[in-house]
Amino acid sequence: MEPIKEPPQTFIFDVVVTNLEAQGVEIADPKRLVIDVNFNRMPLTLTSSRINVNEFKPGSGLQFETEPNALRHTLEECGMTFVVKYDDRAVGNGEIAFPTMVTERIEPGMSDIIHVDTCVLGNGAEPAGMLEIRCRLIIRCSDQPKVGGSECERDMDNSINPQDIMFVVGASRHCPSPCDPCLDAMDLDSDSH
Repeated sequence: MEPIKEPPQTFIFDVVVTNLEAQGVEIADPKRLVIDVNFNRMPLTLTSSRINVNEFKPGSGLQFETEPNALRHTLEECGMTFVVKYDDRAVGNGEIAFPTMVTERIEPGMSDIIHVDTCVLGNGAEPAGMLEIRCRLIIRCSDQPKVGGSECERDMDNSINPQDIMFVVGASRHCPSPCDPCLDAMDLDSDSH
């Protein structure tokens, strides 16, 4: 019997460069700075709005569909590559290999993955600088039915979101009589008696 094949998931990948140090190049105009990224064999271009920043730009993520196992395999094999360009001239390039603790988390129904890493840039055999990145990979919620099992089993994981569970600890106060209102809950006006 063949294993049940999971349907492709819709992923959203986003990356920002939190720090860029380029050696031998004076960056007078950051708007002419571009970083070409290759993630999961797909190109992504980072412009000045995503370089030397700490926050992700809303709506700028790369959306794609693939099976989690295929994505995990591609990232383990290829990592993520960078080519830093200034005025359309290559300043340096580098590659980040994702650690196993990141890639093994890629699976159906995974929680968001945020990864921070550093990449040494080179230009041929010469050092060309360094960049620090922050990236995130999320699964876009969808209404794709799960394969196999009964309808109850497929919907079981969707009934309660673990983030919606909250515990409140404290002593409870009860009114002495369930029929009479609690005196401390009502403001009695002494003039009205």
